[in-house]
Amino acid sequence: MTNAERLTLEQARRVADVVIRCLGLPHRFAQQEYEAELKRIAYHQRRNAEASRCHRKKRIEDYLAMGINPDRIKSVEPKSP
Repeated sequence: MTNAERLTLEQARRVADVVIRCLGLPHRFAQQEYEAELKRIAYHQRRNAEASRCHRKKRIEDYLAMGINPDRIKSVEPKSP
């Protein structure tokens, strides 16, 4: 799972909100609300992933234009969970 595929805090809040809003609703209506929210989240996940790819591509182009080889940049290893 990449960072772009993880739920954002806002998405988690929206999921909790939908669950609470649907507590008293008949199953059919609650299911419709759940599915609508899942579609919304999937849309934003796709957009976040695309934005991440575009941002990375742009940074690489900028580095190359400055004469910097992006593969030679020292990076910090991510912290383990």
